Amino acid sequence: VPSFGNLFGIHENALLLRERRMRVLSENIANAETPHYKSKDI
Repeated sequence: VPSFGNLFGIHENALLLRERRMRVLSENIANAETPHYKSKDI
């Protein structure tokens, strides 16, 4: 049985990854009409 520390650590990492991806997606949207802008992904 995994400990609560491990479970929360996994959830924390998942939330941090989701936050990072949302930031990248928002930058893509903000720069969608910028000439020569290349969208990013993680």
